[in-house]
Amino acid sequence: MRKIGFDRATLEDKVVEENDDFLVMPAIITREMVQPYPQGRAYKPAEELEEAAWTADGRWLTTEQLLVRREDVKGRVENPRFVKDLLDPKTRRPMDRGIRADLRFFKNKIPLQLIEELKNGMCRDVSIGFLYDEDKTPGEWRGQHYDFIQRNIFIDHVAAAVPRGRCSSPYCGIGIDELDRRIGLDPCKTVEGKPEAAEALPKEDQAERAKKLLAYLKS
Repeated sequence: MRKIGFDRATLEDKVVEENDDFLVMPAIITREMVQPYPQGRAYKPAEELEEAAWTADGRWLTTEQLLVRREDVKGRVENPRFVKDLLDPKTRRPMDRGIRADLRFFKNKIPLQLIEELKNGMCRDVSIGFLYDEDKTPGEWRGQHYDFIQRNIFIDHVAAAVPRGRCSSPYCGIGIDELDRRIGLDPCKTVEGKPEAAEALPKEDQAERAKKLLAYLKS
């Protein structure tokens, strides 16, 4: 059974291109890591990300939690590539592996204030929505235990400047796997670099998110 996941990462604070119509900024959209999920801790292997990088090409960019309507489209993902030189957040050495991409924002689709906030580094969080297969093989990566592995990753969309639950990579991320348990979960929080358990949204918000996701999957 295919699973649905949402990850958090970071938009970089520099501009690749800007004109009257577009703003293009680079981002790390995901990386190899172990993350807390409601059903356990998940490992996202570098080799799976390398295989999945091309699936991000041309995907829609949104500023919403879910991309379910045409008006939710705010841009496009370009030039995704698997890299091996991401800075390790602890050692600050270029030794981590993940996916970089350029995010092309359509200026006629987003407010001027948001454009300025993006350029000024005020909105740095990025979230990917993706599908994956759950390999229930436990193990350990860099001293971190995991309960399952995310395989056959397929990137569906990227969200930037999401207003709810800001959380920077590489520690935070949340997966939505079963509609009755995991729709509407906020990203996990961090305390001194360590993830806490995720908190659920109110039931009415979960129900609304479930309806949107079901409609999205059927479209």
